[in-house]
Amino acid sequence: METSVGTVTLRRMHFIDMPLVLAWRSDKEVTKYMPSAPADPTWDSQISWWDSNDQRRKPHFIVEVGNRITARPVGVVHLVCDTGEVGIYIGERSLWSKGIGTVALELLAQEASRLTELPLRALVHRDNNRSKKLFASCGYTCDGATGRNGQLVYVLKRADK
Repeated sequence: METSVGTVTLRRMHFIDMPLVLAWRSDKEVTKYMPSAPADPTWDSQISWWDSNDQRRKPHFIVEVGNRITARPVGVVHLVCDTGEVGIYIGERSLWSKGIGTVALELLAQEASRLTELPLRALVHRDNNRSKKLFASCGYTCDGATGRNGQLVYVLKRADK
């Protein structure tokens, strides 16, 4: 799917992505509203996370921009199949507000339709206006509930389910 900066695609995350994911998760602006992000992530903590993550139950995808030849990783989306919870971050801050997150969430919803029958839901920090706007633009509605750490719950009622 196209954005102003190129075609956005998703691919499964692989171990080889860990150095880049660690760099993104070390950026305090990127992780500002992520309650699960370690304060000072290390290579060991990143590898421990990777080893403990069941990619069938909780698939993570790298968000890429470009064509088949020039695609470059710019962020991450994930799905927890057992709960329908989704998450996203664009690690390349220079590409914030370019429409990449919107397209990535739409692509994740397509993937999710094959992986779970549950409604998709996102936990959004109350002060994260950028995420509130993103999820609302993708059809998610704030259902008034609060998730862990007092986050707002945004739910996507999917037409396919």
